[in-house]
Amino acid sequence: MELSQQVCSLELAKRLKALGVKQDSLFYWHNIDSIPSVICEHWFPERSGDFWVAAFTVAELGALLTWEVLIWDDNELRHSYYLSMIKVTNEYLVSYNSTGNKPVYGITLKCIKDESEANARALMLIWLIENGHVKVGE
Repeated sequence: MELSQQVCSLELAKRLKALGVKQDSLFYWHNIDSIPSVICEHWFPERSGDFWVAAFTVAELGALLTWEVLIWDDNELRHSYYLSMIKVTNEYLVSYNSTGNKPVYGITLKCIKDESEANARALMLIWLIENGHVKVGE
């Protein structure tokens, strides 16, 4: 498997950077002559400028995803959803599902699918940040 298939796409990496996700990864997208490539941080320990964007791996994205999303209403817990990641045929599904708390079992808060596991996880992290379920920079 190529390294570019083990990290999120350059487009999603740029979105995560724009949302304020700390640029701390083993790999980075580097734009040389307008051709993006994935480079290991150990090859270039000093990274600066707009040409470096964290190319988060599947494991790094998994660590950034919260395992639980709680939905409150008037200081009362209404729903709790738990992270689920599965592969179905040629797609990866990342979702947050209710496990029977309130009101009933089996409610899905959000489900994202992609042919790339890293991209599916990155898309979910973007959704979580944009909807206030995960705060960055803390």
